Amino acid sequence: MKLGITIYALNKQILTDFYQQAFDFDLLDHDSTYSRLLKDSTELIILQSPEEFQAATSETLKPRETTPIKPTFFIDQNISDFRDKVSQLNGSVYKEKPWQFHGYKVCDGHDPEGNIFQVRF
Repeated sequence: MKLGITIYALNKQILTDFYQQAFDFDLLDHDSTYSRLLKDSTELIILQSPEEFQAATSETLKPRETTPIKPTFFIDQNISDFRDKVSQLNGSVYKEKPWQFHGYKVCDGHDPEGNIFQVRF
């Protein structure tokens, strides 16, 4: 089964660059309204938000911790190096959680627009 994730963006290009560089997604195609990224069997669509949505959301770019869903990415690199890379891309990776899940250490983080994600390593 293939998995698809869709994220609406205030700035499609910033989020496209973030996910390409942070998680090594390949850019399949794009236009002014979307970017379609792929890594393994995961397709990530970044959609440019409509203008009326942008005005309402631009003031709330802080991490949205209460969002009831978060994509999880499995990484195979040193977490300190990954944290530095994400920071350089204007995102953040928090400290490791005090628990493991199915043999993986777990961290949450956010992209430049405050969308929460989880990494397992």
